[in-house]
Amino acid sequence: MKFSEKWLREWVNPDIDTEALAHQLTMAGLEVDAIEPVAGAFDKVVVGEVIGLEPHPDADKLRVATVNVGADEPLQIVCGAANVREGLKAPTALVGAKLPGDLKIKKSKLRGVPSQGMLCSEKELGLADSAEGLMELPIDAPVGESIRDYLQLDDVTIELGLTPNRGDCLSVAGIAREVGVLNKLAVEGPEPGECATPIKDTLNVTLEAAGACPQYAGRLLRGINPQAGTPLWLAERLRRSGLRSLGPVVDVTNYVLLELGQPMHAFDLGKLRGGIQVRYADAGESLTLLDEQTIELDSETLVIADETAPVALAGIMGGADSAVGEGTVDIFLESAYFAPQAIAGKARGYGLHTDSSHRFERGVDPQLQVPALERATALLQAICGGEAGPVVHVQQADQLPVRAPVRLRYARIGRILGADIAGDAVVDILTRLGMVVQPADSDEDGPSGSDEGRGTRDEDRSPLPGPSGSDEGRGARGEDRSPLPNPPLEGEGMERGADQIIPPPAGRGLGGGDQKTSSAEIIWEVTPPSFRFDINLEVDLIEELGRIHGYDNLPASRPRITLAMGERPESRRPAGHYKRLLVDRGYQEAITYSFVDPKLQQQLDPQAGALQLANPISADMAAMRTSLWPGLLQTALYNLNRQQDRVLLFEQGLRFVFQGAELEQEPVLAGLLSGPLQPPQWGSATRQADFYDCKGHVEQLLAQTGNADQFRFDADETHPALHPGQAAVILREGRPVGRLGALHPALQQSLGLAQRVYLFEIAQAALADRRLPAFAPLSKYPSIRRDIAIVLDEVISAQKVKDCIEKAGSQRLANIELFDVYVGEGIDSGRKSLALGLTLQDLSRTLKDTDVESEISTILTALNRELGATLRE
Repeated sequence: MKFSEKWLREWVNPDIDTEALAHQLTMAGLEVDAIEPVAGAFDKVVVGEVIGLEPHPDADKLRVATVNVGADEPLQIVCGAANVREGLKAPTALVGAKLPGDLKIKKSKLRGVPSQGMLCSEKELGLADSAEGLMELPIDAPVGESIRDYLQLDDVTIELGLTPNRGDCLSVAGIAREVGVLNKLAVEGPEPGECATPIKDTLNVTLEAAGACPQYAGRLLRGINPQAGTPLWLAERLRRSGLRSLGPVVDVTNYVLLELGQPMHAFDLGKLRGGIQVRYADAGESLTLLDEQTIELDSETLVIADETAPVALAGIMGGADSAVGEGTVDIFLESAYFAPQAIAGKARGYGLHTDSSHRFERGVDPQLQVPALERATALLQAICGGEAGPVVHVQQADQLPVRAPVRLRYARIGRILGADIAGDAVVDILTRLGMVVQPADSDEDGPSGSDEGRGTRDEDRSPLPGPSGSDEGRGARGEDRSPLPNPPLEGEGMERGADQIIPPPAGRGLGGGDQKTSSAEIIWEVTPPSFRFDINLEVDLIEELGRIHGYDNLPASRPRITLAMGERPESRRPAGHYKRLLVDRGYQEAITYSFVDPKLQQQLDPQAGALQLANPISADMAAMRTSLWPGLLQTALYNLNRQQDRVLLFEQGLRFVFQGAELEQEPVLAGLLSGPLQPPQWGSATRQADFYDCKGHVEQLLAQTGNADQFRFDADETHPALHPGQAAVILREGRPVGRLGALHPALQQSLGLAQRVYLFEIAQAALADRRLPAFAPLSKYPSIRRDIAIVLDEVISAQKVKDCIEKAGSQRLANIELFDVYVGEGIDSGRKSLALGLTLQDLSRTLKDTDVESEISTILTALNRELGATLRE
């Protein structure tokens, strides 16, 4: 939400500066993301009027303007703007002015003609990123007045990063309510009243989907002036809120959306065929939207339709065929309430996100529709004229949301906040937040959100409830609240205080002393206002008390907890152990989203069948990951694109895979390695990481289990994401538990990766259990080592050779070590030589040469028989 500070201060004006206001909002849960000036830094720019215009003698595209700036003599200014004309009022930079971008205005000559200043556009004043001509000011703009003063440019825009539960603050009225409560000030907004209805024309409205749209209000306006323009003050407020001016009708609906938080839409009455129907679309229907995009509708999409076809995507965007245009003279204004669950996700499903859908998804005040309609009508008539018809207000009351009372226990406040807030202060805060507070039965064990036997009284709910500004319990009465938040008149709102709010004695804390009623027995029943969709539980009310009382005012204390020592078997390796091991190897931990790009997921793991999200955050986060590789690859690409050529990343997290019809969440440990293996240093040459470095890191992880002999690596040429010649599947006792390898070159190219990338992923379950160290007897007799070199087919792996030797050898075989691989001269094509060191030792005696020769002979015979290996000569 982006808004002008001056606009906010017209509603409520606390005696604090901008920085303090921003801090106050942030500490109240409305985080301020940015504060920016509404215009660039400039001076000596005034309102100028073109009183004469002549062609430039030496340039066809330039003209010489005589400009009145309120001085003794008019200025001569050479201008090339297409819209310069006699009678135009525009910002005029005087000689000596400084404009944004360090542009200094001096006396100059343009093609030989003296120029004594510059006529300015919005871009040159820092009011817009681009402009097609001079900024045109209203005809009544006072000549000679400073533009900064005339446009009130000594202002800032404040941008809030609101959480989804605070949809009530997506308007200036909502933010003003908060500021008023925080500073105990009255909130004064415009009074909409009721517009005169000289015409009796109406449009029939039918609610066919009352569950999704239980309330719809609309009215006709005939005879508006199609030539009317948007007033500068309104266009400026829209600009400072991040919206551009599109014409008075659309601008007014956008203005009311920003001011009150009620999205609205205007239809060209001449383009509607019959009455309005709020219904679900029929399968196969299509709609061309205002952005010229044509979409195919499904049967779960709510639409606004006339008697022939849909004319708007309900709560999201209007249709192009019924849009207001330059020649529109009759319009139908719409102001509706749509249930959040009916709108949520629909816009993103069509690749859209609008200001309307953003608000309806979070919840709009169901009592705001008619007041907003009256406010928009008044603004339109003031700008465009026209005659209004009566409001058509159709609702299905039993489908409208009702704010159920929430029980609040006084003793619970202190236990959660750790602060002693007096009872009357509790009532005061909740009342100023627009809530109705009533005493409840002292049932300490009763449900905190119970609404048994109680309802929300209509007279206690207003169209736009706001803080009354009173510290004496006022504001709980419906008749004392105007449609827009205004303070009650002096003396009103007091006579029913006794039956609405009964606070405990002032100053009573958690102790209660020897008073007749213990503070622990005080229970209130609190009815939230219609605009607070996020207040449903007792803890929600306590959160409100904490933030309004002030988080800075809550005492700091250490939590008191009872610790129970959990059982931790020595054979279980915690995940943190493996993370520390990777950090020691130079890796950095990454934490990525579980939602990934379906296209990238398909490239990396096409066989997995990822779960597609029904309501994704965005199009590139629309599937649940079946591997941690997509997130790691995107993180690596981000770093490589920023000149970080050495990237070692790991992540511990869940992957989501289908086991039959069930979706399983499997914890895995994944890593990525790219670039130099070590940081540059003088003692050795820089070496790029390769497949065996990646495999070595994985082997170090597996060795931590104490069961390294249970794991093996088999070549994998089938995985689509990995290089066929540099990929392996990790097996534990014959069962796949992970993979590693180089990223496939085609995939590397499509991702725009400039260097080789190596990946690994292991199921955490395979690493969790470890073999406990156990003593084994040591032989006191010497060991004997024999080296052998064998020649065999190049496709046979060293692992198969070691497996064959272990199978053929006896218990005397203590160790096998591969220390050389040779291919080249002296070895036939398609074959290779492996050199292995075999260590033999016996526990009971010293081995003789005959024992060793017998063992070696048995091993060589097995190698020849099973693998076709021969002793190298």
